[in-house]
Amino acid sequence: MVLSVRLRKLNGILMFMIYVVIGIASVTLIGFIAHRIGLCLVKAVGQALDRNPSLLVAILMSGVWVGAYSVLASINHWPQPQMRFAFTPLFAIGGFIFGVGASINQGCSVSTMHQLARGNLSMLFTLLGWFLGWCAWISLTMQGWAKADYQMLAPLDPTIIAVLFWLSVAFTLLMILRYPQERSRWVGISVIGLLVGVLFYIEPMWAPSKLIQDTGSALLEGGPPPSLFRNILVLMLLVGMWISVLIWRDHRLEWPTPHKTVRHSIAGVMMGFGGAMALGGNDSQILMGLPSLSIGAIVAVVFMMVGIAAEQILFKKGKLFYQKR
Repeated sequence: MVLSVRLRKLNGILMFMIYVVIGIASVTLIGFIAHRIGLCLVKAVGQALDRNPSLLVAILMSGVWVGAYSVLASINHWPQPQMRFAFTPLFAIGGFIFGVGASINQGCSVSTMHQLARGNLSMLFTLLGWFLGWCAWISLTMQGWAKADYQMLAPLDPTIIAVLFWLSVAFTLLMILRYPQERSRWVGISVIGLLVGVLFYIEPMWAPSKLIQDTGSALLEGGPPPSLFRNILVLMLLVGMWISVLIWRDHRLEWPTPHKTVRHSIAGVMMGFGGAMALGGNDSQILMGLPSLSIGAIVAVVFMMVGIAAEQILFKKGKLFYQKR
């Protein structure tokens, strides 16, 4: 009897260690690929404005590969980390504010991380501003100055998820065959989507923006802080990007200047405040919200792109925040 209990405990420890190793390997590879293919919503919108929408389409499609996990989850009765919310103007307003801030920052959530990995130390002020912006929104809602009313929607039917997933697979294969010059980009983003599905099984709240959100909530509302494992996963995402930087010799140390400090601090606050209002930055919205056809996520992502486009078209012409980009 005692031996049986010990064997079960040993088996539990081994499974836990396997999950940890798989989670760390997955997020490290995501960081490596994201840096290698230049995964950035700001860059994608800019290229789309120049009539080259391929990167934007690929990024928006990346989340549907998470459907592979959803299909398996429906068969094996695994938990479904779907973020499905009904429409509220907060998603549009928050998405727009986030988009303008991301464009001023010259990088979205993931791009902020890989620019930091390249040596752009100004991104530290973006992360600090992001945290402060998120805390500011939480403080406003706690004190009743801002009303946040989010309505959850029922999870998608597994059959709908499966159909959407296989249609997305067919579309991706078609794009790879039709545009071979874009093959590495489409394959890379598809692999990222599949790895995110693996992470959903191990740690659904792995995304960097969710870590910032929950850290702010813990400090202001007194809840439990994010687990050590979640912090390690975000750190390993940065390590994966850093490995890619070293291999491709893309390192370029950039010290903050007064102008950059102000710009990235303002951008970070806008990204944090808008992301909190929209219940997530572009990483969690695209990878968690869009695959579940969340109305709130769809609205948030659309207005993020509108905000990015508005900043690039209007503010850039006025040279606001710009010296040399």
